Amino acid sequence: MEKNIDYILNSASIERDFNLLQGILTGTNFDGIINEMEIVALKNWVSNVNPYQNRQPYYEVILLLNEIIETGKCSSQDIDDILWFINSKSTRRNYYTLDNNKRQILIGIICGIIADDHININEFIQLEKWMAENTNLAGTFPYDEIKRTLELKNTSFLQEHLLNLKQIFESFTSEDSDNSNNNLIKFLEENLYQNEVFFDNMNFCVTGKSGIYLRKDIELMILERGGKICGVSKKLDYLVICNEKSNAWTLGVYGNKIEKLIKLKEEGINIKILTETHLINA
Repeated sequence: MEKNIDYILNSASIERDFNLLQGILTGTNFDGIINEMEIVALKNWVSNVNPYQNRQPYYEVILLLNEIIETGKCSSQDIDDILWFINSKSTRRNYYTLDNNKRQILIGIICGIIADDHININEFIQLEKWMAENTNLAGTFPYDEIKRTLELKNTSFLQEHLLNLKQIFESFTSEDSDNSNNNLIKFLEENLYQNEVFFDNMNFCVTGKSGIYLRKDIELMILERGGKICGVSKKLDYLVICNEKSNAWTLGVYGNKIEKLIKLKEEGINIKILTETHLINA
């Protein structure tokens, strides 16, 4: 049984890694110019998959990317060659649905476009084109948020929005050696956390895994203080993030509850973020 689980996780990881790389390459090449900061984005991808550098399908792609990184030069033909390999059967494990593959590619595109902290008109146009070709993603995050921003026809606002999304994705996919959610929690606290905690008749939802308590024990603490337990919706007041990372967050890029929270935040719904520690000490 353990072997089967390992196989599934490896298949998911491989597919996710190459979906993100495909998106990064596509996004960096939207304007036909690959600069030093965008090459750094490729270097970061290589660094993240470094433990698998001698395994296929990583080996050949890493060789190609390392040549780009060492020379500091990258042409559209170089990108086309790597994209051809990524789209070959050797990188596809058919773990994710087509829509989830596309969503992961879109996340990579965002990271690629904004790798140099700037978006120009050509990138704006190419992103619009990609979105128009993938309308099957309508109703999902982050497709809807990007589409609404594009409709404003404001490059500066889109740039700010994509930078924010990139930070969110990086915080979700960062790999802490202690398997904790420290980077994710730090980002959410800095951007969304509100200090005061009220319990009476407030709705709480707990996500992630605690290294100390069972989830039911955390929920019992909330109930004993007068709070209520519910799912993520417009009625939610607090989302409690536990300290241990969920495998689903790593493999699926972000968790369903946090995805819903970000969508609600985009709609102007004020849901507060609490860490497990803050909740217990409140």
